[in-house]
Amino acid sequence: MSTIPLFDLAASAVGQRTPGSDSYQKASDRLDRLANRLIEAAIQHFQQVRDLEDAYGAEGESGSRDACVYLRHLYEECVMEAEHVLSRVGRLEKMGHRFSEIERLRDLHGSTSAMLRVTLDDIAEAEAEVRQGKVRTAQELRNELHGQLR
Repeated sequence: MSTIPLFDLAASAVGQRTPGSDSYQKASDRLDRLANRLIEAAIQHFQQVRDLEDAYGAEGESGSRDACVYLRHLYEECVMEAEHVLSRVGRLEKMGHRFSEIERLRDLHGSTSAMLRVTLDDIAEAEAEVRQGKVRTAQELRNELHGQLR
């Protein structure tokens, strides 16, 4: 994210101040405001990509592999941006700072990272298995698991 260097500069400014001084408190407050804004921006980025995905899917083209590849790339950018923000804000949290939306960002980062672990090839393979009838119902799986436990 292009604003991460601003955070780094603000953090450096806090480190150059004497703890307890007015200038330290002002620099620390500015850093907290900037951290909150970075968190908000990262959350908004995730939401923008989801909105784009929803809008594209609403047009009936959601199955296009090219669209899936592009949307995946956008989600990967969101994850990388969130990692930068979480890394920096995490340092502040260790120093006692608190941020109201940080858990929401962590949740978005985690769920999106999990989603990205499933590749487009994995999905295509699963769809092929369904078309070939190589599927089992949840009831069949449940029965098999119960049979293994006996």
